[in-house]
Amino acid sequence: MTLRVLVNEYVTKMRNDNNPRTTIKSYGSRIRAFILWLEATGATPTVIDFNYEVLYAWITYRTNKGDRPRTRTAHIDALRNFGKWMVEKKKCLEANPAMQLDKPQLDAAEREHITDEEVQAYLVACDRLADARRAAMGKAVLSIFTYCAIRRTELMNLRLNDVVMSEDGRERRLIVRNGKGQKTRETPLISAAHAAIIAWRDLRGTCKHDFLFAIDHNRRLGDVGLRTLLRDIAAAAEMRGAKNFLPHSIRHNTADRMHRNNAPMRDIQALLGHERLATTEVYLREGSIHLFQVAEDKLGFKQPAQIQPIQPHALPITPPAQREINQSHRQRISMRSK
Repeated sequence: MTLRVLVNEYVTKMRNDNNPRTTIKSYGSRIRAFILWLEATGATPTVIDFNYEVLYAWITYRTNKGDRPRTRTAHIDALRNFGKWMVEKKKCLEANPAMQLDKPQLDAAEREHITDEEVQAYLVACDRLADARRAAMGKAVLSIFTYCAIRRTELMNLRLNDVVMSEDGRERRLIVRNGKGQKTRETPLISAAHAAIIAWRDLRGTCKHDFLFAIDHNRRLGDVGLRTLLRDIAAAAEMRGAKNFLPHSIRHNTADRMHRNNAPMRDIQALLGHERLATTEVYLREGSIHLFQVAEDKLGFKQPAQIQPIQPHALPITPPAQREINQSHRQRISMRSK
């Protein structure tokens, strides 16, 4: 069986298992890139070509091409997952050769950071959008990113009944379904985020689907629609083309903001939906913009000492009596040395 037929079946299986769309796209594109590289030799790659020597040559090719360690690791992860599926599900391999590939040491992530002031400016800019419905949706979307720290895919998968309020109205929660690893969690909704969601729901109108965010009567908010919405908000904030205005950058800002406000690490971990505390610690350690502000404020001297330069005419003058004592002392030292 050819690898191209297998990868199509593998991607279909991932969709049927409700894997995140970003994971499906990432793994599928990287495995197909490997197959295209094999097909460039004029051969039709089959299961036999999925062996350690060929896989090692592929990763070496990516290295020589200039891929960062993180990119090469992503290629190895895709191959490992594909190989695992062929071993366990298709039974067309006895062992997974991709597991023999060594992952490179990861380099630092290249991420554009966003400040508190910039986030606030974007929130205010939502009200400047010309269309009232679009302005309300933009404010609700950005409020959820800012106060709930959810991922882009998680936001697009929100349903109307995922916004929950207790009978007394004191407890407000957002149910995040189909999160990373197909896990469900709940995040608190502070009053600002809840008010923005209610304002959006009043203008959302009737739709054929129950997704919380909708472009129109038929279409839910997707990748392209979300990018366009954020681009419009950036233009309204007079920050058109800002590279740091991304959902993941806002997510990092939320974690950093909680940390600065002395929130317990476990609470930050729960909000972000991280399985391991170490992942949360990486979030707070990775280029925290607060670190640079603290360094600026805390490492400098509060009142720098005023050091006056010594002028040539102000050099101390040795009195005559002191000069005679010094000369006598030098003579005694000279005699002892002899």
